Amino acid sequence: MSLQLMFQPLRKYADFHGRARRTEYWLFMLFQFMLLGIIQAILMVSVFSNFAAIDMTSDTPPDFAGLTGLMLIGNLANLASLAFLIPNLAVGVRRLHDTNRTGWWLVMPTGVLIAGFTLFLILNAATIGEIFRAENPPQEAFFSIIGQAILLIWLPAVIAGLVVFVFTVLEGTKGPNKYGPDPKAPAAPPSPAFEADAPA
Repeated sequence: MSLQLMFQPLRKYADFHGRARRTEYWLFMLFQFMLLGIIQAILMVSVFSNFAAIDMTSDTPPDFAGLTGLMLIGNLANLASLAFLIPNLAVGVRRLHDTNRTGWWLVMPTGVLIAGFTLFLILNAATIGEIFRAENPPQEAFFSIIGQAILLIWLPAVIAGLVVFVFTVLEGTKGPNKYGPDPKAPAAPPSPAFEADAPA
């Protein structure tokens, strides 16, 4: 049952309708974490073995031909992340549906990040320009820029991300809601008419 739920987001690749229980959502996250962790481990082992084979005492330049394979592994990790983008969005929307919330909450952290960055640029465009033009810009200007970036960009985005995280952790609504039936509910038994028609 758990393995079926783990891979269910892949079977429902671009299905943004209905509901997804917590087990389905978090098992899929665990599967991706393990898969990408294995790819990263292979990549790190390959990097260390390639650099360990380099002879630093030799005058000849090192041969980096083995790095082609490393680039291939890195591209595989990027392709895996890209392939999981749509099912991640779909299962995230269905998870929010399970808590009787719209899937648009999922874009809130990105929206907050873009809004904060835009506001930061509007408020600090002149100061940033002065810093780049000055030969020795004052340290106070740097600290002011960093502080405003934290308050306007980083902190709101983190809070928005935590809100969405809490929504994905909450238990789904019991029984059907406006997004569909309860995924935890047992399958409906066959109707009496169906049972009467069934062969003995």
